[in-house]
Amino acid sequence: MKRKLICILFALLIFSQPIFAAELSNGNCVKVAIIDTGISTKAINAERIIEGYNYIDENNDTEDIIGHGTALAGVIAGSSYIGLKEASSSIKLVPLVFQTMDEDGKIQRGNPVQLMKVSLCVKLNTFVCFFSYFLYY
Repeated sequence: MKRKLICILFALLIFSQPIFAAELSNGNCVKVAIIDTGISTKAINAERIIEGYNYIDENNDTEDIIGHGTALAGVIAGSSYIGLKEASSSIKLVPLVFQTMDEDGKIQRGNPVQLMKVSLCVKLNTFVCFFSYFLYY
């Protein structure tokens, strides 16, 4: 129950903020933060990926070992690896890992409170996606 309440409050906080297309653009670049399982550089062009952070292992290794974050990134930016035409080259992806799998195959998740703090600190020119994180609760 507590987790559901945190998720609902987080969603209300994020979706109550006005986001305008002009604020998403950083000159000639639109940053999309993928708060998920990471992004695989085998499937997504590495030139599209800006350095992110792994909040599970607390390092800069954002390589996706589950696949959900990569699939999401492919839908947003395109991926010739999976046959989706690449979108505008002005889209840059920032992987923020809040969910991964350990050596035993168990799902490891970041702290939802930490997720809210990160989302509040995101600059205005960054759009945040947080899709699979809440599916496992």
